[in-house]
Amino acid sequence: MLTLVGAKEKDVFYDLGCGWAQNLIVAATEFGVRKCVGIERVKQRYLKALERVEKRSLSNQVKIIRGDIEDLVEGKLRGASIDEATIVLYALGTSSEFLESLSRKLRRGCRLVYYYNTLFPEIKADASDYPFYVSVFPFKKPVSELDWLTSIVQKSTSSLVPGTKPAVGELWEELFHDYDSLGWRREARKYQQRLRKSLSLMNA
Repeated sequence: MLTLVGAKEKDVFYDLGCGWAQNLIVAATEFGVRKCVGIERVKQRYLKALERVEKRSLSNQVKIIRGDIEDLVEGKLRGASIDEATIVLYALGTSSEFLESLSRKLRRGCRLVYYYNTLFPEIKADASDYPFYVSVFPFKKPVSELDWLTSIVQKSTSSLVPGTKPAVGELWEELFHDYDSLGWRREARKYQQRLRKSLSLMNA
């Protein structure tokens, strides 16, 4: 994930929901990222993250803050400011409202990294290496279902009609299949509904 996003020493990496700080530790020790900030709401995870960072003597490079992501995005979380981030990792549930709030705070060129199970139908992926995706702010909006699906589903040749590119229906089925393996087809259906709503509003 950090290779895909091109993490470097000059970056400021924010992990929204950092758990035990593993991504922050890897960013600091293996990629030399100069400033890593983790936001964690759950007390036990927060304390464990602090312990792991201190054990590795990374406290000057890695900062763990206990609080809600919503407060961070709204500028209410002391000690952190999302607008300084050049890389943001988000791997929790997505919504168009959260994306809109986040978009008001991100700096130009910031890379948003997310997982295959936390997709944003309102924006296209600029790069992908399954199961990770990257979108660079200001985000590109899809102009059609095919446009978005092509940026997300890594399938360039149709399995149904050899020698052609896959159509919208085939790409949706590919995505649904990936989610079926986890019992999450309902979530994929929600992405489909959100994408169609977003396109409808854009073309209204």
